[in-house]
Amino acid sequence: MRAGLKQTAFGRAEVLNTRKDGSVFWSSASFLLQQPEEGTLLIGYHRDITARNRQKKTAAAAMVYENSSEAIAVTDANNQFIAVNPAFEK
Repeated sequence: MRAGLKQTAFGRAEVLNTRKDGSVFWSSASFLLQQPEEGTLLIGYHRDITARNRQKKTAAAAMVYENSSEAIAVTDANNQFIAVNPAFEK
């Protein structure tokens, strides 16, 4: 079968998609493109990576919170302290 292939390509990308209900989500898209002697064959799939991207953003925000030289405090609706970063305690 490989003898009849003119070209093969593989790719992967992170793309922003839209669901049927209109909501958006990030996915990891992978595809394989093969061009046999006649026609073109495209095989692909998407995997939802919204949760993974959310975890990355949360981890980045936590790093900024912990390592900032500026004082940061988190309070509730009654102005009670919930958390403070190390710079706030100095």
